[in-house]
Amino acid sequence: PLRVLCYIHHMYSQHKPLTMESSRAVAKELISALHSDGNVRDFFKWSGDKILWTASLVLLNYIASKKHEEIKDKRVLELGSGLGHLGMGLYRLGAHVTCTDRPDCMEVLAASIEQQKQALEGDPPSGGSIEAVELGWGPEDYLRSPLSRRGASGSETVPPKGVSSEQGVPLAPKYDIIIMAELFWNEMGHDLLLWTLRHFSHPDVVVYSMFQDRPFSCMFMVKLADALCFEAEVLDDFDPLGMEHDALYMHRITYTGEKGEQQAEKEEDKS
Repeated sequence: PLRVLCYIHHMYSQHKPLTMESSRAVAKELISALHSDGNVRDFFKWSGDKILWTASLVLLNYIASKKHEEIKDKRVLELGSGLGHLGMGLYRLGAHVTCTDRPDCMEVLAASIEQQKQALEGDPPSGGSIEAVELGWGPEDYLRSPLSRRGASGSETVPPKGVSSEQGVPLAPKYDIIIMAELFWNEMGHDLLLWTLRHFSHPDVVVYSMFQDRPFSCMFMVKLADALCFEAEVLDDFDPLGMEHDALYMHRITYTGEKGEQQAEKEEDKS
């Protein structure tokens, strides 16, 4: 997997600045190499539990080709980073990236990021940074995360939605962009993921979400709408890179906070 991941960033680094055409060419070449039999599947699996989700490459390609300037110099939080290839791609674009995952995934994530950085020492990105930090979903796992201690006393924090400081949940550090790629396939984690997203959200944050349609994945977007504090914009101007376009869902999500909830309450009162 390291050779493939380093190949991603080596190829992207050849195009400065990236254009839509060059980014598409790199991503298509990579997917062709991964799925050499011509059938583009929704993930590529190595030995053990090492998985690279193909749709996450679609999101990386979209950001690299269309949101390059938006991502540069921004603080980015990626939830469920896996092998860290998407976070590394954003780091290559000049973002300050915090890759996160569950405690049992951290050894693989940290090693993958470190190996990729070492392999790219001869061609470092201009600006940007990347780190791997433990972060499970939900209030209990958040309390175990180093991120809960970063936000506890700093000035750049946002209040956790629905949880007061008296309940023992520290404020969250503030990020400009949150990335969620292929996180909705297991409905058992939806509520905890939604709590985590709300906890890190604030009026200026932008969330990019990408997932392939599979049982229960769309249910997370229903829960997101029911929370009444987010607005989701469908993005369909992306290159599916050989995957079925209609089976892929990309969203740009913003946080409306209490305004959305208050508006819903007013509409209920009217009815």
